[in-house]
Amino acid sequence: RTDISSEEEEERAAKKSKLQDAFNATYKKLFAKHFCGGGKIALEDVRARLNMWAKSLKATVRRTPRRISLSELSPVLASYTCQPVDLWPTVEENISGDVSGGGEKEPGKSNSSAAALAAQKAAIIAHDAANVDDGAFAAVEIPGQYEDLATKPSSELKTRLLKFAPVVQIEERGDELVRRIGMQGSDGVTHFFTLHACTAAVINDEVGGEELSHFLNRTLNTDLNCLKRQLSFVPRSVAPLSQRMMLREEAPLFRRLTEVENLEAWVRSTLGTPEQIFTFRKTFARTLAALVLKNFALAASQSEIVFDSNGIVTSLSFNPNYSLAGLLEDVDMQIEVGVRTFLGELMIQGVMVPALATMASALDKSRALIEPALDLFLTENLVDWHASKSGSKTDLDRKKAVKALHTRVAGNKSLVQERIAKLSLKDGGGEIDRAAGEFCGEYLK
Repeated sequence: RTDISSEEEEERAAKKSKLQDAFNATYKKLFAKHFCGGGKIALEDVRARLNMWAKSLKATVRRTPRRISLSELSPVLASYTCQPVDLWPTVEENISGDVSGGGEKEPGKSNSSAAALAAQKAAIIAHDAANVDDGAFAAVEIPGQYEDLATKPSSELKTRLLKFAPVVQIEERGDELVRRIGMQGSDGVTHFFTLHACTAAVINDEVGGEELSHFLNRTLNTDLNCLKRQLSFVPRSVAPLSQRMMLREEAPLFRRLTEVENLEAWVRSTLGTPEQIFTFRKTFARTLAALVLKNFALAASQSEIVFDSNGIVTSLSFNPNYSLAGLLEDVDMQIEVGVRTFLGELMIQGVMVPALATMASALDKSRALIEPALDLFLTENLVDWHASKSGSKTDLDRKKAVKALHTRVAGNKSLVQERIAKLSLKDGGGEIDRAAGEFCGEYLK
């Protein structure tokens, strides 16, 4: 937005100055007394004072309200509005012109196809009108709508951002405060994203992992057994904002496995009927198998695993683990909760193990198809990891790293393919319990 008035700028500057004065009044004199008073300070005294300051700052952070008005954090975002365009009058006009009047209907063209074409024309007109530079806000799309890479994207048909939710939710995760913001879309749904400050390597890991999931899903969609079992990876939307900040799709309904002490009791208290509980367990087992396969194959850590009220399991982070030599190494794949007790042997042997083996078999049969995608992902991922360790930043350094790390990328790619083949169905399917079954037994303690 470029039309911020001088009154708004003065108000924001006054608010910022007020906050700085309050901070200085609380901490500046005390900090000067402890560390800038002159004279020698014993090392033990320095350590004790630093610990005192750390505790004080953590206590201040914990006092942060868990719900803050968006107008206080960002007046510009709070004032953003983009009204949806009513497409029906234009659609009706195009239909009447193409079908009922102005000439004969084209051969082989039904009323439904004419209506669809008219809707697309109306959407294009609205898209062009919404991006006219008249001093107002430009039309913005909700992130994460370009999953289908097989067809040309139609930006005019995507969900648009109407306005931001008026309240920002604050969550404490370890030593970090995470802000969750809602985006109200033209589809009538509020899409929630969390804001994360992280390194460029972490952002590239997240984006690359989600892009790889979309590509692998296209491969799974060509396998009849995967389609029958409704097997696919669960990608999430990740939108980089800068080299140090990103938006990550995360609905408030997500629950962390580490936060649920008794998963069985939580499900029974949340869901009502036995049919709902059975469906939840089945979806939980199926999507957990997909997550385990991806993390095991790519040596990613099992951290921040979450699930929603429908039983869909996913992870809020994706970080392949490398040794000092730049080779993928094993990670701890066990979950520290009673997932085995919750699922039971029926769901483990009847849903999770077959799902794991079926997906691995589909990917193993399409090894030649997915090999270029794996090569690209592992190359970019290893180069980013190497850059974070060596400090190389220029494009020339990146090109040199790609050539130098070619052998290690080939080794990592072979390891990923071997792990997928290990869990796949052998000839005749007789080895399913001895591979995927044993793996699930070690995973679910």
